[in-house]
Amino acid sequence: MRSFAALSLCLLLGAGCAAGDMNPDDAGADAQMVWPDGGPDGRDAGPGEDAGDPRDAGDRPDGAPADPDGGGTDAGGDPDAGPLDGGAADPDAGSLDGGGAGCPGIHSGDTIALDGSGDLAAYPSEQILNPHAPYVAGADQYGITWDAEHLYVTLVASGLADDEFRPLHVYVEAASGSLPAASPAMGKEYGGQTPAFAFSPTHLIAVRRTSDSGSGGPYNGVYEAASSWSVRETPLASGTDTWVASGGTAISIRVPWSALGCPARIRLSAHVVNQVIGEDWKDLIPVGAQPWNPTDGPGSYYEIDLSADPAVSGWTEVTP
Repeated sequence: MRSFAALSLCLLLGAGCAAGDMNPDDAGADAQMVWPDGGPDGRDAGPGEDAGDPRDAGDRPDGAPADPDGGGTDAGGDPDAGPLDGGAADPDAGSLDGGGAGCPGIHSGDTIALDGSGDLAAYPSEQILNPHAPYVAGADQYGITWDAEHLYVTLVASGLADDEFRPLHVYVEAASGSLPAASPAMGKEYGGQTPAFAFSPTHLIAVRRTSDSGSGGPYNGVYEAASSWSVRETPLASGTDTWVASGGTAISIRVPWSALGCPARIRLSAHVVNQVIGEDWKDLIPVGAQPWNPTDGPGSYYEIDLSADPAVSGWTEVTP
């Protein structure tokens, strides 16, 4: 509740003191939720413009009850415990805190530099994957590796240049110890399409060429299943955490392991949401992934021990 003094100041200055703005572009699970800011529920205003919960956009002071950081202390000295701070007055220099220490038990792997220019060449050859259903046969490729601090993902795909809101979605089931028994689950709705998995992702790394649609707020970030994929728990900033190649034909991502809970093992599957009927999903990894229809089969996924060398040859592709 606002104090009497704060309310008086609003009246004196004629300033608006609204509780918040609802994001009209959020097409995720919020269609079944009641938002505390009083905005309307609903689906996307246009294809691919799903921007997530507006409450996590950095407009709340650190330490507020709904703050995704959650208390504690981060590396920048700000009294939060999460991997990032969203406040405008945050003294931390980058969009993500906690760099340097890494996560215990994760292999030191490959520390690479990404800048949006020829990023795939930064990955060791054993970290390059050829996806199923590329936009141009044989041309699209992923690079995936990690070190003790970050997960690195680059996708080179000609189809990314055709639509600035066509997203790359990387789904991860993170476990601090042994992975639990796999169980089917659904992912995040986007543009009227919801993927199905043979495992239960805990996190979604979602990035598109243009993060902010202009009406819905930023989209790029890490989402969590615990919030029904409706809250952007960890923003990913352009030029710091994400990069787009000239011409838009490649997207690179660097995500701190802390944003995924410092896991010891993960399950992983990735794809591009194409939003074209009959060609709904592109650049699938593993090649046996089938996010389009669970009745066609559960689809495959990778199981990865993060304490081991990142080489793809050491990953296990599981087909239930």
